[in-house]
Amino acid sequence: MIEAIAERMDWKADLYHKVAPFPGEHTIFATNTSGLSINTLAENCPESVRPRFCGVHFFNPPRYMHLVEIIPCVTSDAGILDNLERFLVTTLGKGVVRAKDTPNFVANRIGVFSMLATIANAEKFGIRFDVVDDLTGPRLGRPKSATFRTADVVGLDTFAHVVKTMQDTLPDDPWHGYFKSPEWLQKLIAAGALGAKTKVGIYKKDGKQMFVFDPAKGEYVGAGEKGDDAVKDILKIANPAEKFKKLRDSQHPQAQFLWACFRDVFHYIAYHLAGIANSARDVDFAIRWGFGWSAGPFETGRRLVGSK
Repeated sequence: MIEAIAERMDWKADLYHKVAPFPGEHTIFATNTSGLSINTLAENCPESVRPRFCGVHFFNPPRYMHLVEIIPCVTSDAGILDNLERFLVTTLGKGVVRAKDTPNFVANRIGVFSMLATIANAEKFGIRFDVVDDLTGPRLGRPKSATFRTADVVGLDTFAHVVKTMQDTLPDDPWHGYFKSPEWLQKLIAAGALGAKTKVGIYKKDGKQMFVFDPAKGEYVGAGEKGDDAVKDILKIANPAEKFKKLRDSQHPQAQFLWACFRDVFHYIAYHLAGIANSARDVDFAIRWGFGWSAGPFETGRRLVGSK
């Protein structure tokens, strides 16, 4: 992985030197990347363009996804950044978050961690993947694709690549143990089951029947199981403090699973906020615009405190 990153850096450095003589003196010189270090890339740019250089991360597919992350480097000119943000907001209609130059920036850092925590806790509490998706989608104010369907849409190989970036570049992260692709995921990728783009991944459709991968059995089983009614009733509770207390106090594995997922994300963002983002507001916007959550994690926390 480290060698692959270095190779991509070399490709970009070669390209930068080839095109740098041609843009006008006020032209913004930006790179679209989801995780490469912007400051390292800037060091590979000719000095003449470094004040106009920054990272721009459009979320896929850009036609539909609202979030764009701007990642300045230490040499980025403030006026250039303001002009770029103005264009992205007023002309393209995007929501912009300025990210710090840390691995996977803001939205992917938090959103992918949330998915990894969900995967780890699903295994710990023995929750089927289709049940996980039933519980972690609209019932939590999140997209219908929830967790495992989202991985299929993104592409299992792409998801694993982002995870590997976190594993290789964040060795001192206290949650580093979560930064790994499970063995079952590696086997699906090796078999070419990459998700929606190959029409088979964690889910697959055979005729009108939908199947979901069961890692315990190592095979696909009929999909469509739902969360337990008692747990779904807890999720309907409007008062956040009451809802989280009931999830935490319940002995039902599905409730314990959900509480563990929330707990892990709350701990993670509280610990890493200052290092990855300029404000809690930016984290909330990044997750809402980039991952489709109806409320960001800090917003959820504020509602929790305010409801007591």
